[in-house]
Amino acid sequence: MAQANDTFVTGSTVNLTSHSPTGTNPGTSWFVSISGGQINDVVTANNAQDATGGNGNRYTMSDDLGTDQLQVQADITATGANFLFPGVQAQMPASAGTTGIEFTFQFSGTTSGKWDLADGTTSSSLTDTWPGGTVTMKLVVVSGVATGYVNGVAKVTLNTTAKSGNNRCGIMAGNFTGASNLITMDNYQSQSVATSYYSSLSILGVG
Repeated sequence: MAQANDTFVTGSTVNLTSHSPTGTNPGTSWFVSISGGQINDVVTANNAQDATGGNGNRYTMSDDLGTDQLQVQADITATGANFLFPGVQAQMPASAGTTGIEFTFQFSGTTSGKWDLADGTTSSSLTDTWPGGTVTMKLVVVSGVATGYVNGVAKVTLNTTAKSGNNRCGIMAGNFTGASNLITMDNYQSQSVATSYYSSLSILGVG
């Protein structure tokens, strides 16, 4: 099982592209996925934060996990506002320019919005409210099925093979509010998964 993680511990505030991942089984590096990127790794809080209010802020961990059967998660806080969409990504390509499968919460107000799972062509969503506090968002993609979990509870699923063959994961701190530092991300984990493992969990009704 290949892993590429990051606890965002740093000695200085730098853009994520200049940060060396830390923690157990750290990844190698980050690169901007698409449309610029302004996520800073913040020294005082040891987490990643959006540094602009006008960017999708999509980043990919550079490590090839050896398979497109993947899971990725991060602990996220958000000061809710319309046009804010934090989340995680899987089946990301090896170079910048296109997105993978994205699991986000798309705010339409301070707490209102929807969980959204999209592959660039099709999507699945669930109207809901942001739980508040630190929220663990996890995306699992196995055997053509993507599932988005929130604090361990499955929220949305999407049948998709649109991004098959891409073996990387990432994060996004989408922010078009005009204000910055509304999202924090910590304890990023990405890894390859065994199809048989998730098949057995599905039989047991566990996600």
